[in-house]
Amino acid sequence: MHFLVRIAVEFGYTLIILISYEVLMIASGIVINWYRGKEYIKLDPDAPPRKTVITTTLEWWPSEQRFVQYNTISRIRRLSDGTAELILTYSHSENQHIDRADACWGKSTIKFKPNAIEGLATWLDYDNSANNGTVQWQRLSDGLFKEPKREYYSRLKREQEIFRSAIMTYDQCCTLSGESTSDALEAAHIIPSKNGGAEVIENGILLRADLHRLYDSGGFSIDESGCVVGIKDLSETYQNVLSTARLPELTVARVKDALTYQWRKTQSG
Repeated sequence: MHFLVRIAVEFGYTLIILISYEVLMIASGIVINWYRGKEYIKLDPDAPPRKTVITTTLEWWPSEQRFVQYNTISRIRRLSDGTAELILTYSHSENQHIDRADACWGKSTIKFKPNAIEGLATWLDYDNSANNGTVQWQRLSDGLFKEPKREYYSRLKREQEIFRSAIMTYDQCCTLSGESTSDALEAAHIIPSKNGGAEVIENGILLRADLHRLYDSGGFSIDESGCVVGIKDLSETYQNVLSTARLPELTVARVKDALTYQWRKTQSG
């Protein structure tokens, strides 16, 4: 899967620690710093799941400038010293949307210690032992908001491109109109970026570019259940598109907290 440690093997190391990207793609969970990419997993490191519930992960492939979503099988193992191990299995049979040659396939074992902000993840490859190795994971807990900082156009554009790539992995078409033409789609913040909304998958939906602009300008709102409400003075064409529009259930489940926050903020004034 991760093309891990060919360099590490050559230089006699088994641990690689990479600097993380500025843009974080999930509000909470962990990021694993594999050699050729970053894998994002939604979970609470202090309370790893007792059952097999990690069914998908998200990985950034910088060489191709895109995200890939893996379907995984997981199990948890608790050790006598209080450590927990999450074992994720990646098989091509469960990931037919990925070219077999583009990724590696095997198992990762992620170790958690109580209250740890980082830890180790070990990859065991099915096909090539040269890819085996251990890297570091880090906790992500920035939530739906980001720290205020000086904004530069080039960085903003880059962050938006990565944000869009992540949201495209989940939504794949406009969540209100169903438009699937890639060039017509943009990643929209539910909690606006100008109000501190972060570029994370829990705060983003895919919208047609014109609907994105209408949403940002207050032409309509989306309530906490995902229904379009409060349509302003829009043309009949837009009225027809939006009057019965609702976000898909899977999208609502992903962005529920952001929807609730923004809707209540809108209602309060």
